[in-house]
This record gives sequence, C-alpha cells and structure tokens, in this order.
Amino acid sequence: MRRRLMSAFGGKAHIALVGATSRLLLLAHFQYQARGTEMKTAVNVIFLMLAGIAIGSVGVQVLEAQIRPSAYVIAEADVTDRDAYNREYLPLLRKLLMDRGGKYLAGGGAKIVPVDGEPPRAVAIIAFENLDKAQAVLTSAAFSDARAIGRKYANFRAFVVEGLPSR
Repeated sequence: MRRRLMSAFGGKAHIALVGATSRLLLLAHFQYQARGTEMKTAVNVIFLMLAGIAIGSVGVQVLEAQIRPSAYVIAEADVTDRDAYNREYLPLLRKLLMDRGGKYLAGGGAKIVPVDGEPPRAVAIIAFENLDKAQAVLTSAAFSDARAIGRKYANFRAFVVEGLPSR
C-alpha cells in the first residue's frame, strides 16, 4: 500500500505521513488479531478509516499545491544602446531570473508584430511558479542591482500578471 501511495502522490512529506500511519495501523492490527472476531472486525474498520484519512490528507495537500496559478512577468524595454544592453545587462538578468525559477516564454529578439500603436523595441515574457515567487525575484537586491545596470542602456516598463487557476 505504501509503495502505491508513493507512486501516486510522490513527495517525501507525503511518504513520511503515509509511512507513519501505515506502521501504526499495522501494529494495532497485529496486536488485536489473536482476539475474537468482533475485535478483528472493529480493528479492520478502524484500520480502513485511518487509511482513508491518511490518503485523503495527502490528496488535499497535492490539490492545494496545484491550485496556486502561475505568474507571468511582462517586460518592455526601449533600448538606447543595443550592443551594451546585450553584452552587459541581458546575460546578468537572464542568469538571475533562470536561477530563481523563471522560464522565458517569449523574448530575446523575437519578432514583435504591432496591433495597436507602436510596439516597444524589446519584450520578454517570463513565467514563474506563482505570484509570490515572481514578486520575490523582482523585489530582490540582486534584481535591483541588475536593473541599475540595464537603466544605462534602456528604459523599462514591467508588470506581473497572475494566471488563471488550473481546472
């Protein structure tokens, strides 16, 4: 049973919870196995109830982890010195964002097609696991330091959009 739960839900915290519950229930079951049929039935019912609670709590934790929607950073830059921007700022920024869980979805010289108005010279869309993680990166000292370098070569506009919950 423990191996089936591990493969279904994964995660060390879940394994510890299910493992401790399984050992406790099996111990109780074997202690009362030698007693009468009524006791065996009662222990089996208790065993099944506690197993159901353990499985349910693991399921709730897994579902709660999936509820938090992703967050997307949308950044626009009007670059004034393209060579210095590409050489001094972009590698620093990309490493910072990638090391902290960001995933580039668009940008890096991709073609920008105007729909309404004049498009910016550069756009990037970066995904993060959730809004808290995106905000933590964007308010960090490392990001502020990198942005100070970038301001020498571009004017920026950036914002974070929270995605819709998965369904």
